[in-house]
Amino acid sequence: MYRTEMSHLQTATKEHRAMWMSIHSASLDCSLAHQVTCLQLLDSGRNLRTRNWPDLHHY
Repeated sequence: MYRTEMSHLQTATKEHRAMWMSIHSASLDCSLAHQVTCLQLLDSGRNLRTRNWPDLHHY
């Protein structure tokens, strides 16, 4: 169920992971942070399921 998401985390750039950490450390709602980061960083022509993104920080 998490293979696609986990494989993306493994191939994500350092800037991408830094953005995730910075947004999560900003004490924002995790679901909102995921939606924002996915829409801004992942929706760049890769056609990923950004609106149904799971809780990646629970791995």
